[in-house]
Amino acid sequence: MASKDTPRGKVNYFTKELAKEHELYLLKHALLIYNDPNLSLGPLNEPPSRSPMLPTYVIRERIADTGDCYVIARGDQQGEAKIDRKGNLLGSRNFLFPTFTLPSRPHAVYVLVKDLIKCLESSLSPKEFLQQNAQLYGVEAGPEEFKFLKESRLCSGDEINDDASFVTTKSVFMLFGARVVVGGTRLVDDYWEQITKEQGFLPHHRVFAINSKILEVLRTLKPSATYDRTDKAQDCEIPNEPSYQIVSEQPSWELRQEYAREITQGEHLSVIVPGQNITGSLELSAQFKLPKYHGKTSLQAAVQAGTQDTPIGVLSVPTNTSQSAPPETVNKSDKRLLSGILYPLAGSKLDKNGGHQGSGSNSSHDVSLNVNGWKFEIPVRSDPSDTRIYSSKGLPIHDSWSIVDRLKKLTPNEINEMQHTHDSVYVNTGLQKARQTRKTRWIKYWQYKAGVPIGTTQRNASAIIRKYLKELETHIEIVRTLDEVNDREQVTTIKRVPNPNFLGHSNITGLKPPYISE
Repeated sequence: MASKDTPRGKVNYFTKELAKEHELYLLKHALLIYNDPNLSLGPLNEPPSRSPMLPTYVIRERIADTGDCYVIARGDQQGEAKIDRKGNLLGSRNFLFPTFTLPSRPHAVYVLVKDLIKCLESSLSPKEFLQQNAQLYGVEAGPEEFKFLKESRLCSGDEINDDASFVTTKSVFMLFGARVVVGGTRLVDDYWEQITKEQGFLPHHRVFAINSKILEVLRTLKPSATYDRTDKAQDCEIPNEPSYQIVSEQPSWELRQEYAREITQGEHLSVIVPGQNITGSLELSAQFKLPKYHGKTSLQAAVQAGTQDTPIGVLSVPTNTSQSAPPETVNKSDKRLLSGILYPLAGSKLDKNGGHQGSGSNSSHDVSLNVNGWKFEIPVRSDPSDTRIYSSKGLPIHDSWSIVDRLKKLTPNEINEMQHTHDSVYVNTGLQKARQTRKTRWIKYWQYKAGVPIGTTQRNASAIIRKYLKELETHIEIVRTLDEVNDREQVTTIKRVPNPNFLGHSNITGLKPPYISE
């Protein structure tokens, strides 16, 4: 930030260079996450749908000795390394708003509440903003302080008002983290880094809403991308996913009775009653292949030769272990996770062809990772410009030009332990992805059972209530049948009559569930 020193204080302005730096970061980040709903957290032109939940870290009953903030009850060691005691950001970080130090308060750095509101794109007044964010302690500027702010072009007007209230930048950073930092990145620029990480956030998760100017540039670079929903008509679209892709329906009562009759009479079952369940579950063993870095006899040969603690780079290639053993043979002493469930896949055609697609690497075809009969399938990068850290299967991606030297220093015992560690990473990653898929299908299943369109999200829930349920209530169905006795067509009109359980037709007044928002 550009600084202006005066005999009475210091002001750090938010310059045009910092604004351009922030816009460039937003464009780069948008290009990376625009097609990933898990990272974009909703439409790019709106604030992220999810933000970290912070603990209670101030004691509101006690004011600090400086008289400008609450007493802090707890902190974060990693966060303290990103900002000093006065409130100056460390590590080449800059705030997204102008900050200042007052001559009467040289011990801390402050920000006007109105500038903070503008940075967060809030529509609240300074008083309402401080009430909503109870961790911040607002200080009203005195006459001399207001004069300094006015001369520094931070305040306007002739009288002191709410626009002249300010808070410490240290308390702002503790509360908002990356949201108030130029090019703010989740975790990297958050004060509560460990708590945010435990809540499932990654550095790639979106922090800011992307303005229309940057979205226009993004549209030019990615014409086919569907990254925002600026058209209000799209917000009212009713999802219509077919139910047969989610739910396998329960057969009719007559079919179930026939099934029970055949069972009781001992007859051969001619009908199948699958029941009602979720279809399309993820087969874990078909998605995640466990690593196998040594054959059946290679580790045994190392034990017999007494070289289990000798680096494989100095071992000679045994004649009987130069080729890995067939995948069907399993060493009973191996510490393989879920080997009884997942290991049979190792002999499949997918495995023989090299396997785990989408691992972020073609390491299974990289023969340079074969060291004296030990064959490693570790994700590697051959392009120095590749900035990925982990593959989609959870293993870290190593540099192809340095990993071989590291592998040669491993001993057979270390390889056996590494194989077990990689097994656990593969299984845990697979389980998490399976849980995520299963959770999504359960939500759609209960939407189907509730009678709302499958695929309803929180974003279009209001449209469902306003449009879909209204159409459902006013829907009239006309059934035409032939009356053979009177030889004429009979027309039957069927109209739904909402009961008290239908939304908006409850006969209970005066009571509300505790979760209803006032």
